[in-house]
Amino acid sequence: MADLKDHLRDIREGRPLPADATPEDHQDRALAEKILLAQPEEEPFNDFAWQRVKRTIEADREAAPTVIDGPWWSQKRVAPWQLAASIALVALTVQFAGSLFTTAPVKDDATYQTAGSTEERPTLTVAFVPEATEADIRALLLSVDATFVSGPSALGLYEIAATREGTLEEVQSALEEADDLVESVQRN
Repeated sequence: MADLKDHLRDIREGRPLPADATPEDHQDRALAEKILLAQPEEEPFNDFAWQRVKRTIEADREAAPTVIDGPWWSQKRVAPWQLAASIALVALTVQFAGSLFTTAPVKDDATYQTAGSTEERPTLTVAFVPEATEADIRALLLSVDATFVSGPSALGLYEIAATREGTLEEVQSALEEADDLVESVQRN
């Protein structure tokens, strides 16, 4: 009775089962054939191949320098993208630091104002006739170089300012003359 290793060796060497083989030998032989089919073919160890690999390793060791000449920063290998990212980071840091220390000159009378706050400029309070349309009111304001500051209030009053400085009196007189659209004009 042969063991499984013997059957594997016999199959590899091409020897058939002996004529007096038992049923267990036939089962072991079938199992050995299945094992061989499942395993890839291995090449036997070749001393010549090992010597060739060894020579290649030695040649690579001799070709690679063990000490790199030059300054300390050139001792390590750096990928180009790492170098570009480092330069970009330094540039952004310098720009940010520069913006912290560089400020625009501030006026002495500068104060904080919210975006919705209005300038302190003279305005007119105007009441338009109830029949006046928005298009009529806008056309009138454009013709006299005026603009809305606020309004309409709960009473229907608008605050109007001149678009150019020094023309508030001209705007007031022009609005008082447009009596078909304006009920009253009062200076604030």
